[in-house]
Amino acid sequence: MVERGARRWKKHSPPPQLPSRRLLQVNGVGDAKSDCQMESPFLDQSHWIASNDLAAAVRDRYPVSPGHTLIVPRRPVATVFDCTADEIAAIWRLLEECKRAIEQEFRPHGYNIGVNCGTVAGQTIFHAHVHLIPRYRGDHPNPRGGVRHLMPGKGDYPAA
Repeated sequence: MVERGARRWKKHSPPPQLPSRRLLQVNGVGDAKSDCQMESPFLDQSHWIASNDLAAAVRDRYPVSPGHTLIVPRRPVATVFDCTADEIAAIWRLLEECKRAIEQEFRPHGYNIGVNCGTVAGQTIFHAHVHLIPRYRGDHPNPRGGVRHLMPGKGDYPAA
């Protein structure tokens, strides 16, 4: 582990993430599951690969690509819309730090950054998190349109 001020980055293959048995109270307005007790797999610090004062990063336990990382606020809230401006800034700083580390370790050719807010948007863990997904040449037959492919038929559009 390399110390960088208040931040930590572990350089190794990530351990598998196991759900924490730590219950938390989620207070937010992002989904019907807000304001209830739940378990968060993001609170176990032994799985954090990087952190700062308001956010932490873990490897996705079901990665879309090598290096797929989740950046989460330390405070348990349901969606990013429930985060404070300071938490959003801390998440973004950590996202940039993780990107630099991913570039050194995995050498991707691009990135997708994604957030799912609410059940209909695909959110399954109601502790806010931002996906940092490294992309590699050839990982998709036609990557044009990127995240627009979430909606069938919306990813393909004419070139300008």
